[in-house]
Amino acid sequence: MSKSPHKMRPSRRPHKPMPEPAAPVSRADKTILWIALVVVLAAIPFSLGKYFEFNSPEPFDGGGYVYSAAHILRGAEIGVDEVPSAQLGTLLVNIAGVWLFGFGDFGPKLMQMLLQAGALILMFVAMRRLFGSIVPAAVGVIVASVYLSAPLIAKYGNVKEQFMIAFMVMGMSCFVLHQLSQKWWLAMLAGGLLAWAPLFKPTGMSAIGAVGLFVVAQPILKHCTFKKAVRDIVLLLAGAAAAMAPLYIWILGWNVKLSVPYAFIWYTLAGFIPTASGTTKAAGDYISSGRKLTPWAEQWPRVLRHYWTLILPVALATGAIIARIGRLIRSRMATKKPQSYEYDRFVLLLAVWWILDMAFVWVSAASYEQYYLPLNASAAMLGGYLVAICHKRAKDSADKGRWIAISAFELLIMIGLSWNIFFGIAKSPYTGTKYPARARGYLQKYREIAAGGKGAWEVVGEYIRDNSQPTDKMYVWGWYPGIYVAAQRFSS
Repeated sequence: MSKSPHKMRPSRRPHKPMPEPAAPVSRADKTILWIALVVVLAAIPFSLGKYFEFNSPEPFDGGGYVYSAAHILRGAEIGVDEVPSAQLGTLLVNIAGVWLFGFGDFGPKLMQMLLQAGALILMFVAMRRLFGSIVPAAVGVIVASVYLSAPLIAKYGNVKEQFMIAFMVMGMSCFVLHQLSQKWWLAMLAGGLLAWAPLFKPTGMSAIGAVGLFVVAQPILKHCTFKKAVRDIVLLLAGAAAAMAPLYIWILGWNVKLSVPYAFIWYTLAGFIPTASGTTKAAGDYISSGRKLTPWAEQWPRVLRHYWTLILPVALATGAIIARIGRLIRSRMATKKPQSYEYDRFVLLLAVWWILDMAFVWVSAASYEQYYLPLNASAAMLGGYLVAICHKRAKDSADKGRWIAISAFELLIMIGLSWNIFFGIAKSPYTGTKYPARARGYLQKYREIAAGGKGAWEVVGEYIRDNSQPTDKMYVWGWYPGIYVAAQRFSS
């Protein structure tokens, strides 16, 4: 056999091993990545809101709260030397903040920040557990973060509505988690947190009313037994009693001249006609005097204009209610009943809470912008139902491309509806008059803070502080108690 003319030589190229296939991303890793993304998206408006608040001294109510707290800590007797304008919860938070950080609004604003951060975290946990997915929880917590921090309605930070909202959200989240897990201590915690909400502002009763109606309705709607409903009521009341007991001991035991929490209940139980109680009379006088200053014909367009500026959370909440009603009708009439979900029954709870928040802004004829803060938190949780229904349909659909396109379109709609919150509004929702340029958005507020500058009241206060002795006293005419704080002086 003849030899081949070409001698076979081994190749000098080094052998390259085949690349190993990349390890698939685990479900736990995906969850961590999604949660990290949600944290970032919620933290951006939250951080901006706190930056605005900490750099915006409070000339009005917040200044009065800080002054009362500092005066009391200096030895003023409550009800004698100092009659606070703040309600019990707001007063106590301000006393704690001033005691920790001194005569200024940093302490109360820091406590508000921590309470709100805790509320948003609990909201996310509760919504994720309720809806079984990160998507509705993410939408809810991001919407809440954006709107509760929005310069359009958030004001200066040391705001009673913000404290109240934090306790309502934490209480409602604990209650939802209790309903899902049946852990008794969560029901007690929910009762205690919800009981504190009206101590900042009476409209905190919206969450209590929603929980009360929900618990009573569950056995009637065959979602649980009457025995379980009674147990839930007992646990909620026990938690509320435990949360209120220290306050009663302090006020009654030390004869502090403040109304005890829920004084109107004791007036009623004592056999008095409700309208004869001082609390109810004061509320009636407040409403009637406000109505004289602002007639109904002026109030209703003002409220509707404010609703319009908050169209995204309002639309989410309204859509959730419509979706639930539609599913109920379909389950009654359709031959093939739609699949029921565990979270269907919670629409009643969240819808009543939101509707009450929407209704309570009509109580006062003033319609100040901070009155519209609470409805955003309840709308964010309720809106999660609409997102969950859409997400479930997209997940179960064989046509993924179609639902991806629909989701992208819905995202664009949400961005469009919230555009005014970030880039400002053209007209005043209070008066309806047109601004010279877009105002009161995140963008405008950031530019305002970055430009620096101080209000006339703050300049006056600092001048007095620099040109007087710490022992000197002063008197401010009119409702500018922030001047006392800026001057670091007490009233004569």
